[in-house]
Order: sequence, then structure tokens, then C-alpha cells
Amino acid sequence: MSPCAICDNSSVPQQIWGNGASFRYSCPTCGEYFITLQALSLLNFHDNTVKKEHSAKISAYLKNRNILGLTPHIICQDSLSTQTVLFGISFDEIIDQFPKLISDRLDIVILNLAKLSAYSGDFIKISTNDYPLFYAEKNNATQIYILKQLIDEKLIELKNSALTLPNEVRLAPKGWNKVVELEQRGQKDNNKVFIVMSFDPSLVTAYEQGIVKAISDNGYDPIRVECERHIDEVSDRRIADIRKCKYVVADFTFNCGGIYYEAGFAMGLGKPVIWTCREDHIKDLHFDTRQYNHISWKTDQDLYTKLDARMKAVF
Repeated sequence: MSPCAICDNSSVPQQIWGNGASFRYSCPTCGEYFITLQALSLLNFHDNTVKKEHSAKISAYLKNRNILGLTPHIICQDSLSTQTVLFGISFDEIIDQFPKLISDRLDIVILNLAKLSAYSGDFIKISTNDYPLFYAEKNNATQIYILKQLIDEKLIELKNSALTLPNEVRLAPKGWNKVVELEQRGQKDNNKVFIVMSFDPSLVTAYEQGIVKAISDNGYDPIRVECERHIDEVSDRRIADIRKCKYVVADFTFNCGGIYYEAGFAMGLGKPVIWTCREDHIKDLHFDTRQYNHISWKTDQDLYTKLDARMKAVF
């Protein structure tokens, strides 16, 4: 037992994980997560900015993943470190994903409360340690503010009408209607398939006649970041698009390191990944991912035929 690396909740289970380069925590505030030794050492520095200013945001991200039942990420020191860690994510990437708008945070809270409810009208016990559930970036003070916003909008009800903690909360009828609206909106927008592959010129026709054609013919919208018009950083746009897509097609021809990162990031979000690789490059696949069922292809038509069959079988 030891303090949680993120929120300092005392006496939480900790165990060495993998080859000893990371630790696994089970925290009642943050949920289950993994963190590398390097990232843990960074947090332990005196007056570390990440922990001092952003620990509540990181806790909210981890708690949300646990509620959704997604595979826990391995928290890494920086984005460079994540390229060698499957399911790795850096502190900066977690912090950047924290919703900037209060309205977006309220939507996430409503969906989380719905997930935690055993039935309509079910009351959920909450305390000052539940600030991650309410996406409070400054612990308890912001938790009360978020609660007040949800009450004012008639989305939730408290068992004890006084706005104090501990308490019990449940979704009001308007809150459940909001859940339906958000879920329907998500289903409508979730028609995109994100493509990750090498930019090598020899793969242009494989991309166009194999992958894009198969995705389009199955009624989905293919997205590859360099084909979009945008003003964002490419890495930021990739992360955003992966988060929004239905699933990912990842081609490992030429064995590019960035493809492993993006496929791992998608899997960490709970997004299905279809793995493909040209036959003459199968031998170069990283040993950590060889166990996945790669579509081995020879020609553009071969890629199209096999990918089309896989999508029809799975989706």
C-alpha cells in the first residue's frame, strides 16, 4: 500500500508491473491506472508543476476511462516515451484532452452518472473524493460549482437538498433525456474510420484503391490527417480524429514507429483496430504486436478484397 501517484490518496494498492519499469495503482479516487517509473519520478520532484496544477485533470481522465470500462493507459513522462509503450499516453496529452468548455464537461458528467446508475432514479453516493467524477479541475471547490450548474439546469437532484458533501445524487428526468440526446448524437457522428500508414509514395495506390475504397464501399467516411484541411498541429489533429472515429485501419508496411503509437492510442480508447501489412514487410513487425491478426496483402486489389471481407465480418 502506498499513496496514489496522482491524487495522493493514502494507502492504495500498488504493484510493480511488467518488467519492473512501471507500477499499477488501484485508487478509489482515480481508478485503476499504470504509470512508468520515469513518469513517477517526475511527479515526485518537489513542486512538480504537473502534479501541483493538473493532478485533478489527470484524475478526471483516469476516472472517466474506468467508468467507461476502457483499457487503462500507461502514463508516460512525455510523448517521446509513449512511442515505445503500447497503450502509453503522456501527461501533456492527458491535460490537453481536458474539456475547455463547461458545457462539454457537464455532458461527460451526465454520461458518467448514467453509467454508474443501476436504474432510473438510483441515488449514487458522492463525497469530496469524487471530484474526478465531476471533471473538477481544482478538487472540491470546483466540484461544488459543477454540481450547482447541473442542479440549476435541472439535470440532477440531490437527496439532501443542501449543497454539501457527502451526499447522494441522481439524474433527473431532464438528465436522462440529455443522456439519450448525447448518445444519439454520438452514434450519428461516429461514421468515420481513421487511417494510419506510412507516407511512402509506393503506398499511394494501396491507400486509394485498397483502404479508402473498402472503407467507402462499406458506408464509412475514411479520414487520414494529411488529406484534411486544418490549421492544427498534425499530432493534435490525429489524436482528436482517433477519439472521434468508429474504428482505425492501421497499415504497418515500412514498420513506422508512429503507427504503433496511434494504433495503441486507439486501442486504449476502446476503438477497434484492423491491422494490415504488405506481405514482404510482415517479418519486420514488432514482436509486441505480432499476435494481432494482421491482414497480409500483396496487391492493391488483394488489400481491398481482404479488408472489405474483414469489415463486413466485424462491423
